[in-house]
Formats: sequence, structure tokens, C-alpha cells
Amino acid sequence: MGKLGIILNIILVLIMVNIAVFAGYYWYNMKNGNQQAVIFNYNPLRNIEVNASARVAQFYDGMRFNHNNISYYINEYCSQEKIDGLRKAMNIVEEETAIIKFSETSEEEADILVGCYKEAYEKEESIFVAGEGGPTRIINSTLYPVITRGKILLYNQTSCEYPVTELHEILHVFGFEHINDSSKIMFPYVDCNQKLNENMIKILIKLYSMPVLAEIYFINASALASDKYLNLSVEMTNVGMKDANNVSLAVYADNSFINDFEIGTIEYGEGRVMHANNLDLPSKNVKIITIELETPDKEIDKNNNIMEMVLEEN
Repeated sequence: MGKLGIILNIILVLIMVNIAVFAGYYWYNMKNGNQQAVIFNYNPLRNIEVNASARVAQFYDGMRFNHNNISYYINEYCSQEKIDGLRKAMNIVEEETAIIKFSETSEEEADILVGCYKEAYEKEESIFVAGEGGPTRIINSTLYPVITRGKILLYNQTSCEYPVTELHEILHVFGFEHINDSSKIMFPYVDCNQKLNENMIKILIKLYSMPVLAEIYFINASALASDKYLNLSVEMTNVGMKDANNVSLAVYADNSFINDFEIGTIEYGEGRVMHANNLDLPSKNVKIITIELETPDKEIDKNNNIMEMVLEEN
């Protein structure tokens, strides 16, 4: 089993334990007639540490930063020649895409950390050693896996006028793998005559032309009636590339509003689980419970924010 599979199994166990604990708690309160609602969050796959090796065959499809102005920090030990080569490569990406920009910032704030000797930053995190560049942190629980940090090592200096090595590593950070065409920059071995792959530029333009929006929806929900009381369990998540702010959950019984709950901010790649018990129903004959997620933020698709459930009777 791979590391991602192990992470997913651990997450599943933690969620099941939390659900079991809260289910027992709410069953106790239900029997004692106390109206309760508790919301807790979990981060299913936020900030996965990418620990790749030369055996990595491909990155995640559609991965991108969730912003077009990519910041970088260059280690102080980099020579001026390497710095100039890197900036030249970034200028080429900017000109070719006409949508991606690079800006220099502090080490703490940088999207991309750049080192110029083999040990640079390797003590902190591993990188994709194939080409000595790549994403080091991603959030893969989104429609488009979000790159949150990347690193580049420029310890191999070439005499190429065209910044082949620098472009190669930048494209690794953007999630591109090696290709078998020796005339293109993403070929594993450097040749000063290599050029950018037009398809990669087209993919970058397409990905970074997409609006950065939230996307919240229900993963699972259940409703249980006991006399004139409703017990509700809801799991929701945000698979967009942007946080969903001021999220609320409205509950309806046969189209009659009965309650709403403040969920708060659901960060991208994050989930929420809400348990509520002993909500007052308008009658004992309610058949349909409807729940609706609401946020003032724009979403990729708001049509999936509503779920209807046939009420189970206890």
C-alpha cells in the first residue's frame, strides 16, 4: 500500500472514531430531550507532503497553484549567473502564457523556494529528484489539485544561452513530468537546443484561465425522526480552489423551515461534520427533510448545495 493509501486509511479511521463518539453523545442527549448541535472540522488531504523519487512516473492531472502571481525566493548562496538564468526562464513563461506572473518575496511567503547547491532545503522537505524540482506540498482533495509549495535546485550549471535547465525545473514545479521527446525541454537530459513543448504552454493557459472559486457540497447525510424530533448528521466538503466563507446550513421539513446553523469558513480541501439532535418538527407526519448549504461566495456549481432525504422513523 502506498503512502497516499495509508493516509486515506488513517483519515477514514479518525472520521469513523469521531462519528462513533459523537453518535453516542447525541443518543444520550436525544433520550434526555436536550436539543444539541455540534460542528467539527477535519482536513482530509490538506498539505500532503510530497516525498517523491526518480520512480515517480507522473504528477496529478490538472494540478496548479490557486493564484496566477507565483512568488519565489532565491537562496543567498545562488550565483548571479544562476539567478539571471532563473529570471530569464520565468520571463519566458510569462511571455508564452501571458497569464502567469512571477514575483520575488521572502522565504516564508514564497510559493517556490530556489536553492543552488545540492543540500539546499533538502533537510526540510524532499523534492521530486527527477530534474531536481517539483511541488513539495499539494492539496489533492480538490477538483484541481492545488500546489501550495514548490522547490527548485540549480546546482547543475550549463553553458546554454537558452535557460533549458531553469525552464525544466519550473515546469516540474507546475506539475509536468518528463517526456520522451529529446527535442523538448522536459526530456530528462539537457540539450541546449531543446525548446518548450507547445502543449504544456496550452495546458498552463487553460488551467490558469479558470476562475478560482469555492465548491461546497454534501458527501453524506442522514436524518432520523423520533416522535416530533429530528436527529441530523451531515458531512460536507469544499473541493474548490478557494475558501468558502460564511457557510450556513438550512434545514427544512416538507418545505417548512425549521432551523439553520452557522458552519463558518470551509477552507479548500477541508471538510465539516455536523451532528444535531432533537430539532423540533412541525408534525409527526413529515416525509421529506431538505438541507441546503449557503454561502455568499461564488462557486463552481451551486446546484449541488441541496439534498433531500426521505425521513426515517425510529
